[in-house]
Amino acid sequence: MILAGCGSDTSSKQDDPTRGEEAANTNADPETTEEQKVAKSHEALAPRDYSGRLLSLADMPDTLSMDEEGEFGETMEGLSSDNDGTEADPTLAACAMNQYGTVIRESPETTAYRTFSESSQSRTVGVVTSLSKPAENPDAVKTSIDNAINECLLIDPRTEAGAPIESADTFEPNGTKGEGICTTAFDGNFNDQDSTLVGTTCFVSWADEILSVTYSAEMSAASSSVDQEAVEGVQKLVETEVLPPAFERAGFAK
Repeated sequence: MILAGCGSDTSSKQDDPTRGEEAANTNADPETTEEQKVAKSHEALAPRDYSGRLLSLADMPDTLSMDEEGEFGETMEGLSSDNDGTEADPTLAACAMNQYGTVIRESPETTAYRTFSESSQSRTVGVVTSLSKPAENPDAVKTSIDNAINECLLIDPRTEAGAPIESADTFEPNGTKGEGICTTAFDGNFNDQDSTLVGTTCFVSWADEILSVTYSAEMSAASSSVDQEAVEGVQKLVETEVLPPAFERAGFAK
């Protein structure tokens, strides 16, 4: 009779169509569900809404000013499809740093961006951020970025007196709901102009959007070797002061 009773219960469960839905909802990944809901809500956003989800002057140090701002369909000044990749950027650091414009170049019709800068006699600081809703699969765009960065990392660093004057390393950003990759690069003789460049570029994909944030600092003197302290300093600044407000603004923060 116990077996008969179990058989009866099983039959009733199979006949109830809501049981399957309940099981599916129970097994669903909460994060995936949240991401799907947010992605759906993005469909109601207007292009101008994306600019409001980018870093603003209020998030920047007082010494920085905003240089340029673009909504969907507006191309960043000086940015073209010909100045990225290992062929256009044959050096390790240049290739890694110039990935910042990938999304803006590939999805100009659905990307908003802002640029900030600060300049003095001893250094120049620049910040570039963009938020994109690619028309194609954003995961495919993110994969394309990952592949491009991996290609850059295959380039041998330039050397002087046998010591490398370039470096590039990747890390995963913390504090975001999405999947991301960051690259910190160092160039001891940037553009052969007796200056040093160190910067970090990050890409994060979540809810069918891609957020990019780049911070770079150019110093007026060249370096005969990789300054690891400068590399770690810029990376820490980006992780603690630049990315958190960027994630909050875009809605990517955990």
